[in-house]
Amino acid sequence: MGYQNQSTAWLLGGDNITFLGNAYGTFNGNGQTWYDFVRGESNYPRRPHALTISNTTNSVFTGLRFVQSQMWTMTVIHSRNVLLEDIYVSSTSVGPHGTINTDGADTIYADNITFNRWEVKNGDDAISPKANSTNILISNSKFWHGSGIAIGSIGQYDQVYEVIENVTAVNITFVETLHAAYFKTWTGQHVGYPPNGGGGGIGCMLFLSLI
Repeated sequence: MGYQNQSTAWLLGGDNITFLGNAYGTFNGNGQTWYDFVRGESNYPRRPHALTISNTTNSVFTGLRFVQSQMWTMTVIHSRNVLLEDIYVSSTSVGPHGTINTDGADTIYADNITFNRWEVKNGDDAISPKANSTNILISNSKFWHGSGIAIGSIGQYDQVYEVIENVTAVNITFVETLHAAYFKTWTGQHVGYPPNGGGGGIGCMLFLSLI
């Protein structure tokens, strides 16, 4: 998928898309195979994301279910003006290894993205605005057991400027999450390479509102 040396199972994109799941359309990633295979290793190279929404504008995705995602459930990249509504995510492990990196959704180079009425049960970030995410709204949602809302990370790529600006979360319920919201940045020192190394980038985070 062109970011952090990972792949994607599904890639969708375009303008004026209306994707209706009607509350039963389901992406089943059979993720237990991956949870057992990577044995808790973070960001295992080429581990697939369930759905990447790429180069998408003025679109709506609604009524979808995601179960046992292999890694990140949804990535919204190089997109703007997208509504993601009534989405259910459940990625849990029945084996000895947890479901690390099973983020509910991540945004990268994305603007004016709305997450409304999400329910996420996983072992990592519920929703994470990452590099160059602006005007992100997370509303009327419930997050279980994971890390909560993660702002970042940024600064992974040496000498690359990244920004996260105007992130708002309103009417969110957190159930046994590690955080409500937290910030993630790489240091100014470049050590190793993505997906697990990096650093040395520059940028800023502005305007986080939790209501």
